[in-house]
Amino acid sequence: MAEKLGVLNRIYYKLPVCLQNVMCGIKGYLVNKRRYNKKFYQYLKLYENKNVIPVDELKHFLQEAKNVPFYEKLFCKCGFDIDGKNIYEELQKLPILSKNDVVENQKLIINPRYEGEVIEIGTSGTTGAGLFFPMAVDAEVRQWAVWWRYRRNLGIQIGTWCGWFGGKIMVSKNQQKPPYWRINKAAKQIMFSYLHLSLDTIELYYNEIKNRSLPWLHGYACNIYLLSSLIKERGLPPLDCVKFVTTGSDNLLDSYRVLIRQIFPRAKVHQHYGLAEEVANFSEDRNGVIHVDEDFAYVEFIPLSDNEPDLCRIIGTGFCNPAFPLIRYDTGDIARVQYDEYGKIQVLMIDGRSTEYIKLPGGKRIGITGLDNFEYLTKIKAAQYVQKTLNLIIVRVVKGEGYDEKEENALLNEIYTRVPQEVIVKIEYVDEIKRTKSGKIRLIISEI
Repeated sequence: MAEKLGVLNRIYYKLPVCLQNVMCGIKGYLVNKRRYNKKFYQYLKLYENKNVIPVDELKHFLQEAKNVPFYEKLFCKCGFDIDGKNIYEELQKLPILSKNDVVENQKLIINPRYEGEVIEIGTSGTTGAGLFFPMAVDAEVRQWAVWWRYRRNLGIQIGTWCGWFGGKIMVSKNQQKPPYWRINKAAKQIMFSYLHLSLDTIELYYNEIKNRSLPWLHGYACNIYLLSSLIKERGLPPLDCVKFVTTGSDNLLDSYRVLIRQIFPRAKVHQHYGLAEEVANFSEDRNGVIHVDEDFAYVEFIPLSDNEPDLCRIIGTGFCNPAFPLIRYDTGDIARVQYDEYGKIQVLMIDGRSTEYIKLPGGKRIGITGLDNFEYLTKIKAAQYVQKTLNLIIVRVVKGEGYDEKEENALLNEIYTRVPQEVIVKIEYVDEIKRTKSGKIRLIISEI
């Protein structure tokens, strides 16, 4: 997988910008065709009308999972009864699964009886460990229906042009001349490169947003915050054209939200939380309250300690992917929660995706989400980046089974697609990555 992706990337980066835009458009068309089919609009209507019953979804999903070798054995061992009186109490009989548990039992978790269309999905998450697994296309469609319910509730309509600030590298870091973005016409996206954001380039980004009157910006919170901070530092006037700013994949800190609203004063700024594994989803409403999407997944919030019962691990059981069912899966993320007046849980913040930056020579910076996209490096259990100086980064790696020199070189190659060659990157092998008091593994520790 790594070699195939590397070859395709090298071919893509050698193309002229106009052909790269064509390739982005073709890819966007194929992805849209898969995601936004007839079933998508059926699911969207069901979710918006609140016609999906969580307990029925959970029971149906567990019925599918009992045919999977891993769960067939586990259900028997734990005395789990799908037909039990209270399915939620029965679920507590099952152990919590870590990502490493899933990686080690990956073949046994694949559903041999699932006959629908599947795609391969990769994720690295907040621990830096990689995982590839099959996802039912129907599950992807349902996830996007839930995401568009959230967006439409905010006022964003399907087909709205979007300035995208995600983690994929659409522009080679070696490119020295603008444009530092690519156009995906099919998805109506201007895909901006976070790697090229700096004081020297910020006016180019600013003018592209302004000249196109982009109404919506979406991406990693750290990238949009960096965009906003550079606009402010350069002394450019606020942009009134942007009506919506939405973020995901890392925590939208209050300080981020304040600055983003200063730069985009007419914009509604909101966040959502979702995972490739589809075991949990949270959506922020117009009032800034984050709700659990209970009709998409069953989520448990397990306190880290008795002293802080509101600081919880996020444990999820998705309803939608019978091709690779994950039950009581530990997302590796931490949430701070509270109960509203009706006894319903509210998510105050996601602590597991706290953002820091690696600072690079020349004033550029890379956030956590720029360094955790190495999803195909599945032989790495965990990784942490420690910045000692501006030109020295230590990468602490916990080896997984089969880790070898080839995997090490692949890791270094990925890092150097994001940082300049003059930065020294040293790999340090450790038995484990130390956790914070809140139980999280921080991907980045900056000693600058």
